[in-house]
Amino acid sequence: MTSIQKRLDKMEIQFDLEEFVVLDIGTGFIKAGFSGEDLPRVVIPTCIGEMEKKIEEAQGGQTMEVKAKTLYEYGNGAIANAPPNGEFKFFEPVERGVVQDLDRLEKLLDHIFTNELKVKTSSMNLLMTDAPGNSKEKKKALCDLMFEKFKIASFSLQNTASLSLFSTGTTTGLVAECGHGLSYAVPVFEGFALPHAIHRIEIAGQDITMKLMKEIQNGGESRLENHHAHLVREMKEQMCHVSMNYESESKSRDDVLNQEQRSYELPSGEIIEVDQRKRIAASEIIFDPRCCDNQEQARCEGIAQIAFNAIEKCDPDLKINLYNNIVLAGGTTLMNGFTDRFD
Repeated sequence: MTSIQKRLDKMEIQFDLEEFVVLDIGTGFIKAGFSGEDLPRVVIPTCIGEMEKKIEEAQGGQTMEVKAKTLYEYGNGAIANAPPNGEFKFFEPVERGVVQDLDRLEKLLDHIFTNELKVKTSSMNLLMTDAPGNSKEKKKALCDLMFEKFKIASFSLQNTASLSLFSTGTTTGLVAECGHGLSYAVPVFEGFALPHAIHRIEIAGQDITMKLMKEIQNGGESRLENHHAHLVREMKEQMCHVSMNYESESKSRDDVLNQEQRSYELPSGEIIEVDQRKRIAASEIIFDPRCCDNQEQARCEGIAQIAFNAIEKCDPDLKINLYNNIVLAGGTTLMNGFTDRFD
């Protein structure tokens, strides 16, 4: 058994230095910073853009040699330079909380460590988050990347649910997280996630964004395409809320937002007005996946139901503590009305 495998099995690394880098690799965003600070130093979309450019170099006097060089853009730069307006090919190395393209993730992390945080990786102590249910092979690949490519000093890969609970000063409770690409409910006892009771669904913020886009497209208000997803995400964050009674609110003519609040200006100057029915239809899929257009997603249970199922799978003596200590995590849970509907 290699040293990396032993560390992976133990999953507990002691840091020699007081300060260490904290890295949260999400489907939608990567957040990075230093321990002891209240906010991350870096928050960028988890994406990378690539473009091959031919460069002429002088060789032996007048002889010219054409070489191909790959140029990169990261985060918002990659989005801005992606097709159809840009020439950079667009890649997202993380899908549904799982790293699918380790090589491009390496380039993205190298940019963050070198240009954003400006740290020397060989002396860096790193705490990285890990999505619940991630396979041992994927965890090992991350360990290999950190030790063999970045040569970091020490490394700890920790369950995001446990860390979310720790942030509240509690070690036992239920964490219900709804992020960009994944939603899950994780019971945690004395700091340890209970694997047998973890429930997850592949319905999250990105699905709300795509649902809102389809609602707008079906309404004929605008010719939105898939490359406009970052614009629709902004609409979602500004306008959407979770309804307490979907059937009633979808039929109501009373909009909680005025005309200015429910209007969004595209870069082209076009104004899109998104009515309440479209907005709540998009957010409803988190609690009632039957509203999803995808048949496989429509068979899933909602975030509140999987939280209930997770608790009910635990020991009876533990249930009361879990029901009394529920922590909501992930950017999608910040949507207006989410907490009230979850309760």
